[in-house]
Amino acid sequence: MKEIGDYAFSDCQNLTSIVLPPDLTEISDGMFSGAGLTSLDIPCGVTRIGYSAFSHCKGLTSVRLPNSVIETTGFSFLNCENLTSIVLPSSLTGMGHRDFYGCTKPVSYTHLRAHET
Repeated sequence: MKEIGDYAFSDCQNLTSIVLPPDLTEISDGMFSGAGLTSLDIPCGVTRIGYSAFSHCKGLTSVRLPNSVIETTGFSFLNCENLTSIVLPSSLTGMGHRDFYGCTKPVSYTHLRAHET
């Protein structure tokens, strides 16, 4: 399954974790908006994080985007109040508007490109 529709798991507050198909190519718009996710393994083939994909995931504390991700499209992690750590891949060429707006705790960012030699 390469694609899952927009807002597929939106507002699924009891959804704390999920195993996504390994051939998934994008996290669609609002896919997990308002879900109860506390952790997530994003498959290596994902190239795009959709608009508001993880917005309002109040239980999400850390995110590691795989090296395949090249863009986020805006408000991706809007109001993720407990997000404190994110790892950005060296493949990332563009970030959307206000991707981390409303993240009220200090967030530790690691950009893998900074660590390449």
